[in-house]
Amino acid sequence: MADLFFPVDARVVEWPGPRGDNYHYGTDFAANRGDPVYASFDGVVVFAGGDGAFGELYPGSGIWANGQGLTVDIQRADGLISRVGHMSHISVRVGQRVTARKTVLGGAGDTGFSLGVHCHWELRWDRAWSGGAWVDPRKLNAQPLEDEVDAAQEERIAKKAGK
Repeated sequence: MADLFFPVDARVVEWPGPRGDNYHYGTDFAANRGDPVYASFDGVVVFAGGDGAFGELYPGSGIWANGQGLTVDIQRADGLISRVGHMSHISVRVGQRVTARKTVLGGAGDTGFSLGVHCHWELRWDRAWSGGAWVDPRKLNAQPLEDEVDAAQEERIAKKAGK
């Protein structure tokens, strides 16, 4: 399986799992508005835009919005999709090839149904909301973004950690 990385150099604040009467399908990372959100793996952007916060993304598509506001979906060669949501802005376009840990997809934000700025990240085998093809990133050995980062990222990580 190809390398898989977290989309931001920040700490996890919520893993996937039960949330009250619901289930949280993503991983949430602490972030500041506009923090860079990177591609989690090499692939192609298959969606970049707003999810409309309700209803079908495209009439008749069977793909339903989930309140994640501005989202970007990247598809890997084997079909795995990485979705980041609640973004403040998007810096990529549909059809664009992206590179893991190098391509900035946009910035962290709080668009859609969100209680504050963060980066929401999901892995799935289809684009349908809760379509039963969701994957927990811990089972795919996802690695923190800060592995093998450049000197500028090391400095930002150290500042966030108070070092």
